[in-house]
Amino acid sequence: LANQIELGMYSETPAIIMASKTPIKIISNLASGKNRRRLIVPMDSDIRNISDISGKRIAIKKGTGAYGNWLFLEEYYDIKDVEIFDLDNTNMPEALRTNQVDAIFTWEPTPSLIELNGYGKWIPVEQVPGLTAPLVLITRDSNIKEKPEAIKKFIRALKKAELFIRYNPKESAEIMARKLSLPLNLTERSMSF
Repeated sequence: LANQIELGMYSETPAIIMASKTPIKIISNLASGKNRRRLIVPMDSDIRNISDISGKRIAIKKGTGAYGNWLFLEEYYDIKDVEIFDLDNTNMPEALRTNQVDAIFTWEPTPSLIELNGYGKWIPVEQVPGLTAPLVLITRDSNIKEKPEAIKKFIRALKKAELFIRYNPKESAEIMARKLSLPLNLTERSMSF
């Protein structure tokens, strides 16, 4: 954080790693969704369920919440001999399209982008007890001491934003699509998870 960022949003794994090494605290849970992290395979893949991944090549970004979830799923489903490629989300669509990997496991909006471009399809994974996908809000310890009212105001603003999104999903998707320069249909699909 290098004393430049007041607040940050991270998935749980990097937030916990950072909190163990730097003076930061997780101060709020922002969101979660069982399908925000998804398993995607090429359209012509013979992979029909998560158990078919044994012995395959899969792209996952190590050190992320998706990677932590994947390790949990490997254990739960007794998946063996998977070759993991540590790949950024931006490179996953091309790696899947060109068959450099047999599958990807990553977070939105990458899975929806791949599906909308026809590069791959979603392999749903049953809800596994204990498996979560939270996004958390972090801040430096010094901010908690020096700016507690600003942090409280920010959290209240997030609550208002959450209500706006819940009751205005179409308008929210339009705003997000504009701000992120993404197609509206991709944004709507990504926000649906």
